Amino acid sequence: MKNRSRLNPPSYEHIMAAAAHQQHSNLPTRTNTTASEEDAVPEGDPSSTTGLLLERLQAWKHMVSYLADYIKTVGKGQYSEAKEQEKILKVSC
Repeated sequence: MKNRSRLNPPSYEHIMAAAAHQQHSNLPTRTNTTASEEDAVPEGDPSSTTGLLLERLQAWKHMVSYLADYIKTVGKGQYSEAKEQEKILKVSC
C-alpha cells in the first residue's frame, strides 16, 4: 500500500490574508432589473455583500413570480385537457 500524505486545509489566517488582497475590481458588473415602487427590497450597491444579497433576493422574487405564472398556465391546460378526456370517456362508455 502506498502511504498517501493528506493535504491540510488552509489556515484561517491564510484565508483571511487572501481575502484581504482580493480587489473589488474583479467583481462582475451588474445591471438592475426594472423595479417598481411596490418592491419590498430596496436597491443596493452590488459591490457590497449586502447589495449583492439584495440583488439576488430581487432576482429570486422575479423567478418565483415567473414560476407561479408557469404553474398557473400548465394547470389551466391540464384542467381543460382533463375535461376533454372526461367527455371522451363518457361518450365511449
